[in-house]
Amino acid sequence: MKIFIKTLVSVSLLSLVVAIASGANEQSIAWDKSPTGVLVQSRCSICHSLDYILMNAGFLKPTGWEAEVTKMRKAYGAPVSDEEAKEITAYLNQQFGAGN
Repeated sequence: MKIFIKTLVSVSLLSLVVAIASGANEQSIAWDKSPTGVLVQSRCSICHSLDYILMNAGFLKPTGWEAEVTKMRKAYGAPVSDEEAKEITAYLNQQFGAGN
């Protein structure tokens, strides 16, 4: 039991160190001032850091971004209209989609 607890504590401390160290290299998104860029900033940042978008950047295709926006609206109750959802999805795909 003592070995298990020591291992658990060691793994937890290591995870904490890795999390802190990776935060030092965290990127920030340079947002444009376009109406849609401002829309994305204002709607998405209500619930989470805009840096979460970077987690999906570069590998989500249009259907993936659409699923993410739908999830935020339906599962988490993001205050985004149908028209805004279309704009946000297109913007995220254009700026951060797979192949960009």
